[in-house]
Amino acid sequence: MTDNDLIFPLDAEYLRKRSIHGAAVTSASQVARLFLMLASQIILARLLLPADFGILAMVAPILGFVMTVADMGAVQAVVQRPHITHRILNSFFWLNVLLTTVLGGVIWSLSPLLAAFYREPRVMPVAATLASLVVFAGFSMQQSALLNRTMRFTSLAIVETLAPAASLVVTAFLAWRGFGYWALVFGQMASAVTTAILLWSMSTWRPSWPALSAEAVAMLKFGGNITISNVALYLNTVLDNVIIGFYLGEIALGIYDRAWKLAVMPIGQLMAPINRVAVPTLSRLAEDPQRYRRIFLQMMRVLFLASLPALAVAVAAAHPLILLLFTARWQAVAPVFAWLCGGSLLTPVNMVMFWLFVSQGRPKDQMVFGTAAALINIATYWVGVHWGLVGVPITSTLVAYLLPTPMLIWGGTRSGPINLTLFLSQMYPFALATIISMAMVHYAVAHFVQPHLLDLLAAIVGSYLISFTVLSCFATGREALRDLVEMIRLLLLHAFGRAHN
Repeated sequence: MTDNDLIFPLDAEYLRKRSIHGAAVTSASQVARLFLMLASQIILARLLLPADFGILAMVAPILGFVMTVADMGAVQAVVQRPHITHRILNSFFWLNVLLTTVLGGVIWSLSPLLAAFYREPRVMPVAATLASLVVFAGFSMQQSALLNRTMRFTSLAIVETLAPAASLVVTAFLAWRGFGYWALVFGQMASAVTTAILLWSMSTWRPSWPALSAEAVAMLKFGGNITISNVALYLNTVLDNVIIGFYLGEIALGIYDRAWKLAVMPIGQLMAPINRVAVPTLSRLAEDPQRYRRIFLQMMRVLFLASLPALAVAVAAAHPLILLLFTARWQAVAPVFAWLCGGSLLTPVNMVMFWLFVSQGRPKDQMVFGTAAALINIATYWVGVHWGLVGVPITSTLVAYLLPTPMLIWGGTRSGPINLTLFLSQMYPFALATIISMAMVHYAVAHFVQPHLLDLLAAIVGSYLISFTVLSCFATGREALRDLVEMIRLLLLHAFGRAHN
């Protein structure tokens, strides 16, 4: 590869084909990843104790924070930028390597202080061991960004499926052999090493000698705003763990960690196929408002259709779901899980707002509104913990509906092709369908004496049928259903064509 521009094709037919391909392969991989995630939740809950999960959850926030800072917004900058050069990529690569190496050393040296903060000596060796994961990530950030930029979704799907599979195998085996929380540590390391090896094997780009280009320095301004926003959003997702671990200890944190991962990770899997395609596709259409608006609304409607009915079931059937998956000894997870799922109903809405910020090149708006929303949420964690473990998700969920999400909606729609009136008119039928679906599922599961898998599967199917029925009463809802049918048709044609060829 030379220093010449790597120009991303803007041809409409190319974008259409790559978007369909991306949705197809990502959807297929998400099925496998969702299965792995649920299998991991169920298997490990039977092999380990809440305190084991709590130990790892005490270390995870600092690792994630460092990874977010080390990214420097470079991944999103590389994906969003219309033109990119080898000089820019090489500069970002070596900056990532340098920063992750330094930060990995900082985590290692501060591990005794982290153990003292939680008053838990087992945290120190875990933090020191996991510091190596930061360095692994630094060597593969640009490979991941390039695969995403060039819409090589098959490669990304393979990486994102095999890495958690490796983690599950290693963790389950070591947990079965009695390694306790160290099984989780080595499982994380297996995932990181697998990810790095696969990304390097699938990416054709290779760095050259260390150098810093003027273009990369200019892009750091864009990346800096993104990084500030990402840090704020990351703190929003992990400071609840830190606060619970500090005030309530590792057992309460282990319970909260299981509830959070069961509530948040599946919805991430459901939304991933569309989210993966959305930003690179919309970024290429930013100068064509009419096409941008049409594609955005189609993606948004399909995202809502895929995620909201499933979340309605999780809220309405939290207790039988936890009883079925985790057994009775984990029933303390159920109320926490229910409230977290209630808050997660806003996740698709928040996500599409960040599509607007990134694809329209509005990093300052993303920083301002994203940071403000995160700070409000963080404040609710400090308030909620005074009412115990369940107090954290209750306060954060209630406040999220009143302040952060409305603020993000206003910020995302105040400029660009998508205005506030258009967005609210599109969202209203989905909100109504979700409320009705949730109420009817709650009424049905209240009559469960001993929940069975078929009962919960029936509740999920029923939720989607109720939502689709309500949506069919609105013009926007009928458009959404047509979008979904058309996407399924294109995915099937794409899969059939590839198999035929």
